[in-house]
Amino acid sequence: MRDYFKPPARVARQQVVSQAVDGSEDCQWVCLVPEEPARRSRGTLEQLARDYAESVNTEFILLLSPDDVTLRGVELSEAERKHYRQLVPYTLEDDLAENIELLQFAYSAVRDNKVGVATVRKSTLEEIVERFAAQGVFLDVITPEVLLLH
Repeated sequence: MRDYFKPPARVARQQVVSQAVDGSEDCQWVCLVPEEPARRSRGTLEQLARDYAESVNTEFILLLSPDDVTLRGVELSEAERKHYRQLVPYTLEDDLAENIELLQFAYSAVRDNKVGVATVRKSTLEEIVERFAAQGVFLDVITPEVLLLH
């Protein structure tokens, strides 16, 4: 599976989308263009797709609902900091209910040798990507919303 958990790129426009947590198909999205006021919208995935069709050179970022994410914190040694992306999944393996091969991992910034880790089922990501793609919306980045909070 493609790694959707990457930092947003520097592009002319960004469309940041969050899904409704009430189980409905509604979304909220905001179009970010440098030096312009943010344009906020709300509606169905179909309405987002219509808005998306008009977007050129736009990066689509989906904020993943906290309902789909499991959070952990990991303390690292100085030596581990350099390779934490390779080490953390195996460090957490005994604490997670699922096989780590079935999970995607996202990381917060490392602060004071501590890193926040969000895990999401790969199957959940695939379902989300397919649902958006079926409407003609192709996601560039998926990031757990909780990792963006301080």
